[in-house]
Amino acid sequence: MEKVKQSVKKWFSHICIDGLTGMAWGLFATLIIGTIMGGSVGLLLGPAIIASAILGPVATMVFHMTNNPSGAGMGSAGLVGQIMTWQTMIGTENPVVLIIKIALLHFILPGIIAFIVSYIMRKKGIIQEGDMKLEL
Repeated sequence: MEKVKQSVKKWFSHICIDGLTGMAWGLFATLIIGTIMGGSVGLLLGPAIIASAILGPVATMVFHMTNNPSGAGMGSAGLVGQIMTWQTMIGTENPVVLIIKIALLHFILPGIIAFIVSYIMRKKGIIQEGDMKLEL
């Protein structure tokens, strides 16, 4: 019976742990290669990146926003960045003020800045309509 348990454990580890780790690395490589090969200067230095470059220093230096390693750089993916910001700052910040800071610096201002930057980049011909479209 012990030998069967060990075999099942080894098989489970091989399929579920090693297999999923390999899939994660494959996905990561595919995203990086796809971004590099499918990108252009206008996409790699696009409106969202420029908005982040502007607001990152403003959020940390002016509004004293902090985060933890799990939420740093996550953006709004699954709201991880916002949840981790909340958890990190709630001990020292008024909850209403914190919600306003998160809404303003994580959603509202990035949208406004990215819109303005994309408008300017389109006018200068750096990016065109449909540059970010994915063909399936």
